[in-house]
Amino acid sequence: MRSPNSWNVCVLLFLTLSSCSRVLRIEPEIFSNIELKSNIRYKGMANKKTIEGLLGELWNSGFFQKNELIMEEIFNNDYVLFHKGSKFSNSSLRKGRAYYIKVKGQKEKVMLHRKLFSHYKPSFGGGFILRPLNKRIKATLVHELFHDFWHNVLDNRKRFLFSIDAEIFFLEAMLAKTEEDKMTFLSNIGINALRLEDFRPFEELRDQKEHYADQKFFGTEMYSIFADRAFSGKMSIPKYIRKFYYGILSESALNMDRK
Repeated sequence: MRSPNSWNVCVLLFLTLSSCSRVLRIEPEIFSNIELKSNIRYKGMANKKTIEGLLGELWNSGFFQKNELIMEEIFNNDYVLFHKGSKFSNSSLRKGRAYYIKVKGQKEKVMLHRKLFSHYKPSFGGGFILRPLNKRIKATLVHELFHDFWHNVLDNRKRFLFSIDAEIFFLEAMLAKTEEDKMTFLSNIGINALRLEDFRPFEELRDQKEHYADQKFFGTEMYSIFADRAFSGKMSIPKYIRKFYYGILSESALNMDRK
């Protein structure tokens, strides 16, 4: 006969698994008609108010060129909160925390995993703890928005030329093996006040490359990586690639070597 304690453990385990099952079946929430909210107080919960507040902060950060084209592209998306197990997580990128969907004849979607936002997670000591808003969530939003700009702001010619320059850039970065080579590389792409540690973000590109086919990586992915790393202050956009960001990034963002 089971002891009362073991019975309680079984009941708690059943309730926990049932709760997790319900969480995994959370349907995605789709938010259309987004607004850019400035100076609002939000708690970081996974909802429309938080998304609008984050987009408002991005818009007023000085990173973007403030013009109607860019604002229209930001508005012309559905913003979707998804969770593991929802229909949208069946994408080939289901393990990611965010991705961009462009389907002909449908409104484009910026997909954001609920775990980017404030949420409860199990603790090692039992129970649950509140995990705060992901500190990289704004950089993640920047990354997904630049997938949008790649498809809808750049024309075919610019996308083709960027892909050529991006592949050359990547190959040159991978060929820089010695400390001297790395410092020369940084100088050639327009970084002042050189530090060897500034080369680290470019080394990370090798690992990221493994997850994508060449056409996608040297196109939309590197275009978005450069943007989100520039926003985070991890790297500056190389001088000979900045022309592809004109009209999208502000002059200060384009010409800033390092935050």
